[in-house]
Amino acid sequence: MRGMEEQRQRCNSGFSPVSFYDLPGNIRELHGIYLANRPRKEDPLEVFQGKQARQDKAVEEILGITASAMEQKGSVTQPAVVTRRLPALFDKSRFEVRPLDRVEAALGRPLFVMADAGLKDEILIGDVVVLTANGGRIIDVDRAMLRSGENATVVAVRPDQDFPFEIELEGDGHLSRRIEALGWERLAPPPGVGDRVKVMGGVIHAFAPKESAGRFKKIPREDLDNSDLHGSVPNRTLELILTKVDRYFHREKYPPRSNRYSDQEAILLYGPPGVGKTWTITVAWSILNRKYNNGKERIVFLGIEGSAIEGSLVGSGPRALRELRGLAKQAVSEGRLPITFINEAGSLLRSREMQGMMLDGGSSLSTHEQFLSMLSGPDEIPGIILVDLNLEKLLDEATRQRFQTVAYPHIDKVTFVERMFKTAYQKESGLFEGSWDEIRRGLMSALNVTIGTVLIGSSSCPVRVGNIISGRLFDKVIQESLGYVDQTIFNAREKGVEPFFSSVTASLLHYTLVRRAWSLFKCWGDKEARERLTNELVRSDKMQSISKPAALPLNEIAMSPEFDCRTVVEEWNGENVQECPMSNVKCTMSK
Repeated sequence: MRGMEEQRQRCNSGFSPVSFYDLPGNIRELHGIYLANRPRKEDPLEVFQGKQARQDKAVEEILGITASAMEQKGSVTQPAVVTRRLPALFDKSRFEVRPLDRVEAALGRPLFVMADAGLKDEILIGDVVVLTANGGRIIDVDRAMLRSGENATVVAVRPDQDFPFEIELEGDGHLSRRIEALGWERLAPPPGVGDRVKVMGGVIHAFAPKESAGRFKKIPREDLDNSDLHGSVPNRTLELILTKVDRYFHREKYPPRSNRYSDQEAILLYGPPGVGKTWTITVAWSILNRKYNNGKERIVFLGIEGSAIEGSLVGSGPRALRELRGLAKQAVSEGRLPITFINEAGSLLRSREMQGMMLDGGSSLSTHEQFLSMLSGPDEIPGIILVDLNLEKLLDEATRQRFQTVAYPHIDKVTFVERMFKTAYQKESGLFEGSWDEIRRGLMSALNVTIGTVLIGSSSCPVRVGNIISGRLFDKVIQESLGYVDQTIFNAREKGVEPFFSSVTASLLHYTLVRRAWSLFKCWGDKEARERLTNELVRSDKMQSISKPAALPLNEIAMSPEFDCRTVVEEWNGENVQECPMSNVKCTMSK
């Protein structure tokens, strides 16, 4: 009973033999040796001294193991950053490290340390490392350590120097301090002149694009798929973009190739306005966003209008391009793929002749040269670059060769009606009234309506709705038709009567298509007529002979008697009813 009481008291005092089972096996063994060699008073002198010697040896070995364990535990309270590789000493790797201050951008005091044998191939310049407690050896690499540091701009790159990057720190005063810095070898792609970076302890460890550069980031739509594209060229372009992205994420599934024959990552889409260039990119982004950003952001979508890059201030264009490149580099350094889309890039891709003739030719030319260097220069924009342009003839050969080009043709009548409108009818059947055959007849009839004339040489030629069809016209026709429906319902509620119609009918589509095409054509000059009239009206080699587009008065346009409902629409929507040749025709639009 006395033994159990002593054991209980020893446990209550904090001593428990069970705690030794948490120690390494050799320490438990040495502790057992220590307990087994307790000297006793009755032991002979030689036995007594022998037990004491064995106990002292066990204690010495335990202390040695404990000191080694404490040394191996290391210290991250004062982390260090690797700044240089040194020649090996007796087959042991050596490195120069400097204490990493969490605020200052400048380098700290150099230390020369060795590294554990298993780490010599894992340590790169710029890595944050864990040193032993006495600071004599590298025992671990902390790749996940988050760093803050100061913001700076790279002003020069000198690869032949020990500290190749000259950076200018951002300060509150007028004068900014410049220091030399290293680049973290794990940061890819490497920084270039003009990049805004984060520097800490003399090492550039991340890109830091300006806050204003956040305007470049776009959030794609979620509701688009392949069925929203119409025509062979848009679908082939979509497949091309999806292929490039798939190759980026699954390189092991594709045959290796040298850089010389690698796929060109800059794609130029050119063609007349409204043929689906921008819409192809919109659909591609929606598909890629659903496939790759489902739970983790693996693709960053960057987009900007070409006219927004070339600002009114001298130097604003190159600066905007550098911000765009900085965002793309930041995405790559974080393991994500940047896809950059520059819409309506005519101001950036004009030939050098045209740039020189402009009033701001110097500024425009500098932006032009900067953009070309970022396409195929030593410090290019990483990732996939998509550019669209209305007229390829604005390009010179040097510019064109930097892209993989895709030519978009005019939209023909079959694509316009049988694919675009039919797809909308099938996907949103609740918006339409009547069968598809009736809708189709109304649309085909509208395409043959004459809305004005142009001169081709000295001859007058009629212009029909089918000569100016485009993807934008398709969208606006449906939107305006739905607007007429909403306005009619609103007016009926105000008057306390039943609305004449509550959905889009064949007659309403016929009227809206003719009126929308007429309103566009009425605003055209010679330039727009030459660029946007389809080849069905005149051959390509005769386009430059088009002049003097003249729209007919709306009340003189002869719509199809079967679908002419202009009087009803204008009366129900509060517009001025004009006398027209078809005003006595009964509207066939059904409720």
